[in-house]
Amino acid sequence: MDGREVVQVNPGGIPDNPFGVSLPVDATLIPFLILFLATGIASAIAEKVIGRISLGPKGRWDRFSLLLLNLVQSSGSTFLVVTTLFWSPQFCHVVAGGLVNLLGIVIAWTGILIRLRAKRVLGRFFTARVAILPDHRLVEEGPYRLIRHPGYLGALLIYLGLPLSVGHFWAILWLWLPTLAAMIYRIVVEERALIEGLGDVYRQYQARTARLIPHLW
Repeated sequence: MDGREVVQVNPGGIPDNPFGVSLPVDATLIPFLILFLATGIASAIAEKVIGRISLGPKGRWDRFSLLLLNLVQSSGSTFLVVTTLFWSPQFCHVVAGGLVNLLGIVIAWTGILIRLRAKRVLGRFFTARVAILPDHRLVEEGPYRLIRHPGYLGALLIYLGLPLSVGHFWAILWLWLPTLAAMIYRIVVEERALIEGLGDVYRQYQARTARLIPHLW
């Protein structure tokens, strides 16, 4: 025994998950599970209510990038949520005395704020599908002064921070890495469309900005 208190969920014999498995939960993990749920709910509200975006016109530019992104995000998010809620003793851990978990919360909230700011600055040009609107113009205000895809950076921080907040390293492999790969593909598709739609104006913008991380990539 390492001296940490262990709390038995539903000790009266009522299963603590719908599959009838009663598992002990480390008491030191419970605050991070609460923060995980609060952060996840805040992210969903920010995405669906505060920062609602249009789907955008259907065209040849998207090249299935939205479908791919939705598939990896929905499958990875389902894995993260289900295993965290029902099998947290097996998948979730307090790491480095909780410092890594707290860092995960900070990373996730930073991602939420960056994504909201990116949506607000880009306005109606922020669409779910990769699309070139009839009056499309280059936006260089706010975070777009430094990076070309702050909305994707925000999403990547959210999908990294949430697993870290509960020490769920399997979810990083199942959710964050596939999302990163899908977003890299989407960035390539989107930049080709923007070059086609905006020409040299966008090429010059590429030359003075980074995709996701200033001075790195």
